[in-house]
Amino acid sequence: MTPTRSSREPVFASTHRAHGIQVLSDSWRYLFVDELAARQMHKQVDDLLGRTLQECHPGVTGTQVFAALVQCRRERTPTTVSHEFLSTDGDGRELLLQILPMSTGVCVLSTDETANRQPAAQTIAAAEEIEHYLNMILDAAIGGITSAVSPGATDLCAELQTIAALSRAAAARVGELKRLAAGAPAPEPVPEPVPEPATPPPGAGPLRVLVVEDTREVADILVRLLQANGHETLLAHDAAAAQRLWSDHAQQIDLVVTDLRLPDGSGLDLIRDLRRARPDLPGLCVSGAPCPERLDHRVRFLEKPFMLHELRAEVDALTR
Repeated sequence: MTPTRSSREPVFASTHRAHGIQVLSDSWRYLFVDELAARQMHKQVDDLLGRTLQECHPGVTGTQVFAALVQCRRERTPTTVSHEFLSTDGDGRELLLQILPMSTGVCVLSTDETANRQPAAQTIAAAEEIEHYLNMILDAAIGGITSAVSPGATDLCAELQTIAALSRAAAARVGELKRLAAGAPAPEPVPEPVPEPATPPPGAGPLRVLVVEDTREVADILVRLLQANGHETLLAHDAAAAQRLWSDHAQQIDLVVTDLRLPDGSGLDLIRDLRRARPDLPGLCVSGAPCPERLDHRVRFLEKPFMLHELRAEVDALTR
């Protein structure tokens, strides 16, 4: 069959269609290409007609598109695949390819999906920027709460708690927006800790808390919040440093507060290691990610960002 320019093939002519059309022979040679299809691939029609797919698109045989073409030709069944075509200047087009079997080879209908993808990408970028500023507001609010927990500062503390609560709610909505824009599945619900029957509380008093947090700004907030409640703190930025502090102060440490994800391991694994020596040691994991597993009654989970009263409640629940 002789390769044909689009202007000579009236059967495909339409001023209203939104897809490009190309026909490939059984040997993957371009028999027909219209102007729109060529434009979508950043090519000229004359650059394609009469040449093979491999000549026009080096490396195509290793792509998902070529596998779909082979499948359609072999099984004689239609198939659909998405592919991004890049120009020499880096401009990319996301094409949805509908591949149809023909007696001469295959027909490919290509629809440009780039415009449909751009708003989602822009939404995600905007949400991430908003999320960054919300986290900055939240950090400032928590810092203000810490400095405000003193007699006569009740009104200021309440206002700052309101700011932090609104920031946390907005951040949650931004996260949902990002998830929807990306088409990601809904996160699984965080499992509730298994409660233990109430036991008589020991004598109340200040605690010595081992804080393990690799992000120094967050570590500073945790330390200030705990110290604002009268507790003494020991600070480590990874699991190895926490183990060294533990070896020196094991009998004096009353509680471990650790990030879930540490540079050299898991906060939960760290708590388990320390509890081999002290099975009654309580631990609190904090993280911006959902809790990955069910916890026992001596280990609790607190999701970032959190309020001062929430941290206080978790510490009290673990040490009473």
